[in-house]
Amino acid sequence: MRISVGQFGPVGDVEANLAVMARLAARAAGDGAELLVLPEEAMLGAREVGEEFPDAVAAAWEPFAAGLAALAREHGVAVVAGGYEPGPDRRPYNTLLAVGADGARLGAYRKLHLYDAFAHRESDRITPGDGGVVAIELGGLRLGPSAPPGALAPRPADTVAAGPGACCARGRHRGGAAVSALWNGPWCVVRHKG
Repeated sequence: MRISVGQFGPVGDVEANLAVMARLAARAAGDGAELLVLPEEAMLGAREVGEEFPDAVAAAWEPFAAGLAALAREHGVAVVAGGYEPGPDRRPYNTLLAVGADGARLGAYRKLHLYDAFAHRESDRITPGDGGVVAIELGGLRLGPSAPPGALAPRPADTVAAGPGACCARGRHRGGAAVSALWNGPWCVVRHKG
């Protein structure tokens, strides 16, 4: 399977971000990729939105999901991209959404392990995932989307272990991405954040 990794700096406008994702999908499809992996915040740059974050998420999730399905269908490439899904108490879920080349939803992973370390507390504004690890089938492989620090937790993609598989992870640090690859088996697709 040919996999393309798309890097861009999401802004606070879901339509602008979808336009960039569509260009990346066109390029990936032109290169013969069957899967495009996009950033954790592909839907919306949280820092770009500021205090209005919960309201922006509520307004942007459905257009993001529909737009992602449309661009996958248009370019004939499966896509895994991160966004924020409305959650309880005005704290959204940090969700990786996977759609097939036909635009059908393959699965969604809500980030289980939030980053609460040093001066950063992701749990102050994000709800921890409640659905466990997700495995999706694509091109004869089982894929386990994950996001750090969940990708760095022991065996985050255990559901992939039943057969040939890969994890789709995002790594802020190259060392963490290497650890994720070691824990998750034969292949690990990593998009470095910085």
